[in-house]
Amino acid sequence: EKPLRMTTDKHPAYTKAIRWIVGRKVLHRQNQYLNNRMEQSHRPIKQRYYPMRFCQDSAPRQNTSSLTSRGEFHVLPTPPVYV
Repeated sequence: EKPLRMTTDKHPAYTKAIRWIVGRKVLHRQNQYLNNRMEQSHRPIKQRYYPMRFCQDSAPRQNTSSLTSRGEFHVLPTPPVYV
């Protein structure tokens, strides 16, 4: 089943590719901000990752998760970050 509309950035190659693959009946919206909701879905991961980049300790990092012998995945508490 073909989509009714597609949203892409304003790259000129997308228009020809969409017409060739999907056809002319698809509404092609070229606006970088219409994709913003989808692009921001990884924000919580980035907010957690960014402070950890600046830790400069020489000891190896503790794992923040563990996999038990029964295959259960547990997230351990995050150690404090000192900048």
